[in-house]
Amino acid sequence: MMLPSETKKQPTRKVYALSDEFIGQLRDLIQLSIISGTNIVDNLRQVRLEQSASDLNMLTMTPEYIEYYNKCVEKLMEEVEQMKKEDLERAAKEIQEK
Repeated sequence: MMLPSETKKQPTRKVYALSDEFIGQLRDLIQLSIISGTNIVDNLRQVRLEQSASDLNMLTMTPEYIEYYNKCVEKLMEEVEQMKKEDLERAAKEIQEK
């Protein structure tokens, strides 16, 4: 049995909270996963967080991650628009053939 004076010192822990911005991002990632049929785990692996400059106890998304995510969403929206266009063209062609 160890005496209290003999206990090993525990390393200092740093505890962080998640920023409201990131919590909103989690919501968006879940929605994106449902809509796109992608695995939420894959989306979460892409997330990059850093210590907030305004609150050192808070984790927030890095500017690089925000830029990456916005580009991915933009690309997805372009693909959706292209699919809509192709569907309209296909429907118009089917109507003309009748």
